[in-house]
Amino acid sequence: MRKFSESIVIKAVVLLFSVFCIVTIIKLQFENNEIQNEIGSYNVNNEVSGLKAELEEKEKQVEELERELAKPVDEDYVVRVAKEKLGLRLPPEIIFYNGD
Repeated sequence: MRKFSESIVIKAVVLLFSVFCIVTIIKLQFENNEIQNEIGSYNVNNEVSGLKAELEEKEKQVEELERELAKPVDEDYVVRVAKEKLGLRLPPEIIFYNGD
């Protein structure tokens, strides 16, 4: 009788372990499917097109700066840079500030 009860206990433990393994495998498969869906939904093309647009914008800025460098350094250039970059004005100019 003792061997019979030991046999039932061993069978129950093996059965419980088998059920645990099957449940764990199914759970991991669901998690794997979710991760694969996230990877599939991540659109690399949007990121690449955004980077291409940014690259085009930077190239335009470089071209503008190159045109600026190609201009001769004369008095008009010096006055323009002093006004735009340094905020300076010529003596006869009157500056009005708006509250905005």
